[in-house]
Amino acid sequence: MKRESKIVMLQPKATIQEAANRMQDLQQTIAVVVDQNSHLLGLISQEHIFIAKARDEMDFKVSSKMVRNVFITSGCPSNEAQEALIDCGYGGIPVIDEDTDQVVGVLNSSDLRAVLTDD
Repeated sequence: MKRESKIVMLQPKATIQEAANRMQDLQQTIAVVVDQNSHLLGLISQEHIFIAKARDEMDFKVSSKMVRNVFITSGCPSNEAQEALIDCGYGGIPVIDEDTDQVVGVLNSSDLRAVLTDD
């Protein structure tokens, strides 16, 4: 799981272009949109950016294009986390601390490959 140092965290007023730049800089496939207390508001994926670019919407705010209610909690069993990641279809899913409701990481497909090869 990617920890905070590699997570692209954006405020809702950031533009799609800013999201694209930060995601490219950190080589990430998703960015999480958070409030000032690091509580998850939504996510933006590479797919959202590709669509925004095709529609000339790169100056739109991420809050207008983000997907809401896509996350798992830090105590989520690995089999459920795997299902959630596959079901969401974005190549990454935010992980929320069960106690603080803050973003603590991003689970991605390479994390799952590591788990599956350990079993």
